[in-house]
Parts: sequence; structure tokens; C-alpha cells
Amino acid sequence: MKLFFNHFKFALVLCICIFHYNYSQDSNYWIHQYGTRADLLSGLVVGSVKDLSSTFYNPGAIPLSPEQSLVLTTDAFEFSTISAKNAAGKGEDLQSRQSGSAPGIFAVRLTSSASIKNHWAVSYLTRNNFRLNVDSRNIDSRPPSAGNLEQDYFSGEASFSQSITEAWGGITYGRNVWDRVALGITQYLAYRYQKSRTQMIGQLYDHTGDGSSLIFFEQFKFEHVRTLWKIGLSLAYQPLSFGFTVTTPGVGIYGTGETLYNLSQSGVDSTILGTGQSSLASNYQLNVSATYHSPLSIAAGARYRLRKSSIYFTLEWFDRVDQFTVLAPKDFIAQSSGNAISTSYDHELKSVTNYGLGFQHEFSEKLSLYLSGTLDKSARVPDSDTPFTISDWNIYHITLGSSLTFWRIDLTAGLTFSFGSRDYREPLLSTRANGTILEDGFDVTEVNYRRLKFIIGFTILSNPNG
Repeated sequence: MKLFFNHFKFALVLCICIFHYNYSQDSNYWIHQYGTRADLLSGLVVGSVKDLSSTFYNPGAIPLSPEQSLVLTTDAFEFSTISAKNAAGKGEDLQSRQSGSAPGIFAVRLTSSASIKNHWAVSYLTRNNFRLNVDSRNIDSRPPSAGNLEQDYFSGEASFSQSITEAWGGITYGRNVWDRVALGITQYLAYRYQKSRTQMIGQLYDHTGDGSSLIFFEQFKFEHVRTLWKIGLSLAYQPLSFGFTVTTPGVGIYGTGETLYNLSQSGVDSTILGTGQSSLASNYQLNVSATYHSPLSIAAGARYRLRKSSIYFTLEWFDRVDQFTVLAPKDFIAQSSGNAISTSYDHELKSVTNYGLGFQHEFSEKLSLYLSGTLDKSARVPDSDTPFTISDWNIYHITLGSSLTFWRIDLTAGLTFSFGSRDYREPLLSTRANGTILEDGFDVTEVNYRRLKFIIGFTILSNPNG
């Protein structure tokens, strides 16, 4: 039964790989967009922002539309699926379906006069907010083998849960430099809370009357506060306008967390606890120092207007994040074997460049149609052991929508379709094997990601014609 622990844990990790990505945004930076028209243009508005989403996309645009809006808010509903062929065995696919609200933004302008040079706004946006629970269980009887007329029985369960909340609150300052040129900066205070728990339970009763069991659970959680700045330059010429931004890496202010680890076995051999009828390694630590890093990014965007149509383009480069330790609990001694056990939770990201193209056509002064598409690359480092990013495939986003202005309200509505895939040649979840509790399983030929996002938003205008 030597393969009990290794195969069981491997199966769970790959099971998490299928489901976890549906909610994690750490390896794809353009998953969420903010603002009414910015949402319809997939965020391709660095070169031309007409509402208060400029606090996030390009703070330099704030002084160039001083009477455009006072309050901005958006809401979106997402429905997403991930499917994996042969993930539970040959001919047995796994599929996850999830739905919920997408993160949004709220912003208020503090100054609205076109005659002043200094402009201020405050904003609050949700960068991450989700809850995830995944579990898989199996009760299995193995058919008799040659020369043996009795059966073996297996019961196992693997579960994974994770929650992440990250919110940014910021204050934006903008100043006119020349007639159609302005600079701006937003200082954000970012709060992140993350909790994750992995649990496995497996039991085997064989035909000789012997039994074995394994119980494993590992949990960590932390909270972290950091500050960062987004600096923007906006040039509003006709028919071509430009925008440039720099987002600084986060600077840590405060971080703390806790870790929990427990592994117990009976009648199982493992490299961690050694050979024996029963073994135990358990540890719980509070007040563990926590660190979290975010990357430097540089973006450039443009808008070209031709009669009643406009074309938008944005490109953004994200620097790599070198490997760092989020949580580093102290080593502890296993109660049964006396072996020292070390656990560490590290993170890293590779450099990526995202880009996209958008189109807008004005049927009238009050009604416009939008179409946009972007490539959102995964920043996960290949073969990385980080538990904070799992997906390693790129995502394509396509958005279609419209905006309608009436009285003092600018209303937008649209639909985003996102998709991505990756081929895997690794085993997943299976429990039938020759004398072992878990076998190598079957190849997963393809993993597919699909998402539908329904968008609705409004801006309250101080000047309906602004």
C-alpha cells in the first residue's frame, strides 16, 4: 500500500487544477473590467476614457472631462464552466458550473469645474471576491483477481475550499498640463484576505481482513495590506487620442496569517512519516508573518475616430514577480517519527503582454454599438509549485454591447464570452488499480474554460451632453 498517499494527493491536486481556475484571477490580469463603456470595450480605454473608470484605467483622463459624470457604478453576472475529458476515468468527464456577481467599481468626482486645473476623485473597486468548494468521493469494490475470489473495498474523499477577497480604495489627483494634455495619479490602498483548505480521507479494507487509512488536511489563511500607485498621461486630440500609464508594484504595510497541517496514517507507508501501523504529524501556528507582491505594469492605448465610428487599441506589459514566500511557518517535529517537517507557501509570476482591439459605432448622439476582443495571457510560471496560481492557459474575451443616453443617465448593456483550453497528458481521479489504492488513471485529453458575463451599468451625468 505504499502508493496510497502519493497517488491520493496527486489525484486531488489535479482535481483542484480543473475546478480552481474558474475563480482565481491571479494568473490572468484582464479577467475583470470596470466602468460602463470600459466594460463594453473590454478595458481597452487607456487612450480614451469618458467616465470615472479613468481612476483605474488612466488617471490622466480625469481633468479632460470635468463635467462628464458625478457617480459611476456597474454590475455584472457571470456564468462559467470548466470541463475535462476523461478526468474521472476513461469516458468519464468532469465538469464544473459556477455563477455569481462579477467585481465592480464605484467612484465619485470631488471637483467638477472646467475652470480649475486641479481635479480630485475617490473610488472603490473589488479586484477579487469569490468562494470555492470542490469535493470528490468514491466508494469502490474491486473485482476479484486471478486466484483470489474475494474483493477489496475502498472509500475515499478529497475536498478543496478557497476564498479570496481583495479590494482597492483610492484617491485620484489630476492636473491639466496644456489645453488637451493632462497628468494624473491614483494612490490605492489594497486589502487582501485569502483562506485555503485541502483535505483527503482514504480507507482500504482488503480480502485478508487487513485495513489501512490516511487522513490529511492542510490549511492556511492570511491578510495583507499594501499600497500602490497608478500614474497616467492623457492626450485628447482629434481624430487621434493617446494614453500611457504606469502601475507600480505593491509596497507592503501589514501582513499576518496562520497555518494548519495534519497527516495521520494507519497501515500505510509514506516518505513523510515512515513505515508503521500508525503515525501522526500535526501542527498549528498563529501570527505567521505574511507578504504579498504585485507586479509593475506599463500600458499604452489609442483611439482613432472616423466620422461616426471609433477604433480602440490597448497594450499592457506586466513585469515578472520573482519567487517570494507568502507564509513561512516554523519547522515542526512529527509526533510519531521525530522527523522535522518543513512547510512553505511560495508564489511567483512570469512576465506577460496583453492586448486587444475595440470598435464603436454611433447610430445617433444617444445610441452606440460596441464590439471588442482581447488576449489575456496566463502569468503562471510553468512547473511552478505555487498554490496561488494553478491555470496556465490563455483566455480570449469577446464583448458585444450598446449604450443609451436619456435624461441624465448613461445606460450600458452587453455580453462577454470568454474561452480558453489546454491539453493535459497527466492522470486524474481513479481508484481502480492492481493492489494499490489509487492508480495512475487515464490521460486528460483536453480542459476547456467557458464564461458568459452579462453586463449592465449606468453613469449619472452632470451634463447630459458632456
